[in-house]
Amino acid sequence: MPSWIPRATFTVIACFFFVFAGFWLIQRLSALLAWFITALFLSFAIEPLTNKLQRRGWKRGRATALIIASLFILLSIFVGSMVPLVVSQAQDLIRDTPRFVNQINDFTTARFGIELSTDQLVNKLTELGSSIGVEGDDVASNVIGVGGRLAGGIFQIFTVALFTYYLVVDGPGIRRKTMAIMPARQQKIFLETWEIAIEKMGGYLYVRLVLAGLSALTAFIVMTIAGVPFALPLAIWIGLISQFIPVVGTYIAAAVPLLVAVL
Repeated sequence: MPSWIPRATFTVIACFFFVFAGFWLIQRLSALLAWFITALFLSFAIEPLTNKLQRRGWKRGRATALIIASLFILLSIFVGSMVPLVVSQAQDLIRDTPRFVNQINDFTTARFGIELSTDQLVNKLTELGSSIGVEGDDVASNVIGVGGRLAGGIFQIFTVALFTYYLVVDGPGIRRKTMAIMPARQQKIFLETWEIAIEKMGGYLYVRLVLAGLSALTAFIVMTIAGVPFALPLAIWIGLISQFIPVVGTYIAAAVPLLVAVL
């Protein structure tokens, strides 16, 4: 037997073992990795504001904590004020969807002689509306389950916020430590790439949020004046989908409100 065969066999087995162990570890840590990636993107968006406050004399830790706390307060106010109304109108929209589907079926049958099979779809939509209604009405009887999900959500939010805080506060130090293990020629490329990513991610997020808010506000005003039902959830749908889904987001966002308005 040639001497290289045992070494090659051992190398193949070792590579297979390490690949298998890597996939197993990623699967077990998938939630933690998702939190870390989310925190990384948030740190890219927050760091430009932190740098501006730092240039004005703020300490980096205090500036980052203020920004994260402000975002958390704004998110809490938005959720607390908007979610109950959005959920209520979404329930009504889902419950009225079978009527919309039947109207479409009647129109296609009368105009084009095409009869759509809508019974199964109507049944599914009715079941969905009923399940949402049950979950919304029976929250008090499911305190333990709701409390557990709420605690889990709060834990995830604080974990992501903690990761984001340290990634922003220690951002310069992390970059220095990373560049220290790189050749001199690659250090400049790495630093420029990191700074461009921070600048572009922050600018993209801020602009998209502003455009989403303006789009949602405009759509809400127009649909309210036109008397379109369920104006609030449809306006939020338009704002988010049109701005955060590239290319086709505008058409997807407009399809549902237009269908509701026409019907």
